[in-house]
Amino acid sequence: MNKGINVNPLIILYNRLRILNPFRKSIPLKTAKDTYQPFLIIGSGRSGTTLLRSMLNQSNEVEIPPESFVLPRILKRYKVYNKLPWNDFLKIILGEFSTHPQFQYWNLNLTNTFAELAGVPKSEQSLFKIIDTLYTSYTTFKNKPGAKWGDKTPLNTYHLTLIDKIVNKPKYINIIRDGRDVVASYLKADLAENIDDACNRWRDAIIAVQQFEKRNSNRVLSIRYEALVTNPENELRKVCDFLEVEFENNMLQNNRNSEALGDSVYSHHENLKKPIDTSSIGKWKSNLSTDQMTKVDTLISTELKKLGYTD
Repeated sequence: MNKGINVNPLIILYNRLRILNPFRKSIPLKTAKDTYQPFLIIGSGRSGTTLLRSMLNQSNEVEIPPESFVLPRILKRYKVYNKLPWNDFLKIILGEFSTHPQFQYWNLNLTNTFAELAGVPKSEQSLFKIIDTLYTSYTTFKNKPGAKWGDKTPLNTYHLTLIDKIVNKPKYINIIRDGRDVVASYLKADLAENIDDACNRWRDAIIAVQQFEKRNSNRVLSIRYEALVTNPENELRKVCDFLEVEFENNMLQNNRNSEALGDSVYSHHENLKKPIDTSSIGKWKSNLSTDQMTKVDTLISTELKKLGYTD
């Protein structure tokens, strides 16, 4: 089980006053010694991001922890607390991870992580150093020391510019899926408030990546969910080439040790226990009513047509 990092409110209050000191140097976002280039799986929820994570995690060269939901939040904390002493800053940033309900699935002891980071030389102290150490600790916990770490949190898709400021030149693997199937999946899993919410989530994710990719095309690889499940080896080889890791046949056995993913306990991830198949392509045809499809056409038909989803 992970252990939280306790932050004394009085210490925070005292140090907030110290923050106002204009002569105190800020802890940097990154330093010249932060050379690791991680990767993030992005795209709308219900687009196959978890499937891709389960495939890549079969490799000995890659490890992606459960969703964290924290990266955009810690930049906000950084802006407020970046002039605190290093150890106090550590407690606040690690506390953001430990207090998020889903972080329990990482099964990390953050007391150990804090102890490791507390001894970091001043020249190496940065926000990215904390992130890198935390994710690297997870790869070690999963018996993959030295593996490339990545992140798979679909909500990060809406904050790419922010995340790009925190993480050191990350690569992005963007998964695109037919928005009609995404909407149907959101509604079936009860993960959206209503059909409008489901449509907006898909459309906003598509637009967010398109805008980001215009400025960072060399760091974004887009693949289609439909291609991933129809010809998984071909698509995985593209991803592996992009990440500069070897393709392994184990990656095609995505349901092997699915319980090791941590968050596979959720009912909306139940398909992770099954082999890869194409049965979820076009499910919107039977799962969405005529009225629902009218709403879908109104809200996302423009983006669907641009992406070629016209049948």
